[in-house]
Amino acid sequence: MKVGLMAMAVLAACSAAAMPTNEQIEKANAEVLSAFKKQVVAWQGGSISDGDLSALMLMNAGKYKDEARHYACLQAAFAAAVRAGDAVLAANAIEKIKAETEGFGAAEERKLMKKAFEKADAKMSKDFPGALEVERAKIVYATPVSDATAETIAKMKMIVVPSVSFKPPATLADAVAFMRGRSKELDASGGMAKGVNFLVDPREAKDLPKVPMIRTGNISLYELLKLVVDAVGYDFEVKDDVVFIFKSKNGASLADSVPVARMKQIVLPTLNIQPLTPLKDVVEFLRKASKEQDPRKDGVNFVLKTAEGESVPAVPKIRANNISVYNALDLVLGSVDYDFEVKGNSVVIFKKGGAAKK
Repeated sequence: MKVGLMAMAVLAACSAAAMPTNEQIEKANAEVLSAFKKQVVAWQGGSISDGDLSALMLMNAGKYKDEARHYACLQAAFAAAVRAGDAVLAANAIEKIKAETEGFGAAEERKLMKKAFEKADAKMSKDFPGALEVERAKIVYATPVSDATAETIAKMKMIVVPSVSFKPPATLADAVAFMRGRSKELDASGGMAKGVNFLVDPREAKDLPKVPMIRTGNISLYELLKLVVDAVGYDFEVKDDVVFIFKSKNGASLADSVPVARMKQIVLPTLNIQPLTPLKDVVEFLRKASKEQDPRKDGVNFVLKTAEGESVPAVPKIRANNISVYNALDLVLGSVDYDFEVKGNSVVIFKKGGAAKK
């Protein structure tokens, strides 16, 4: 997609505020949590994830003009990102704190990290700092996007659609109308700009493609959008407060591939792969999980092919919530330099450039 991993990498252009005292931060924390009571209760009940909470706090920090509450909101965003194991969100929170809080130096950063790690998964905290530094480096060299663009992306990732069911002869226009309507109903970010503004390329409006059957639930609006546009050979780009949807340059549609369409429709509530798990075990997990989460209970038939004498790699730590099987497979294979292709009703997994594909 055009948005890229660094879509959230935005530093607000505002003057730095003085570093608040511990007493001010403690009071401000209570005020911020009270202001977002509804969302915090949803988070405590498991309806929204730590990553969602982090995006929410990042998105709303700029609304606070006093330094204590502004800092407290960003601090909460960083802590939630650490708990979620999301280095991208954490890097954005740290960089925004650094840019917007006068007197926030290396010592204050270490204290904040230590406090956040103490409340997070101890195993995760061992490999998280390295990933965090990588993401922070990306921010430094990234092409900035506007605050409005980052807010729109954050909003799409935060809004979770409980149930989706597209049936023939639904078109892309129907899917877009559904996403636009549900985004308004489910937007809990506050403010006047409720929901997300989707705009389909007017040059394509007269002949929009049909959407294949899609049934899923508890999926973020962002992942649903990717699922829909991929299924019909379209793409999207976020610019300020508008999501532009247009035909992909290659015009290819994956809808004709049943296994691929199924992988994009099946959503895993959680993906928690521990460090150095053998690839064959991860593939077996995806096979079983896809069947469990498939409403039709068909699942996806994954086949891991290896050449003679080939050593099967181990997968590093991967954690995600409400992720499609397709995106889960993409994360897994990308981490070990493997690839896949569809053969009949099977998804064949092989080492890139290896003999298994031939």
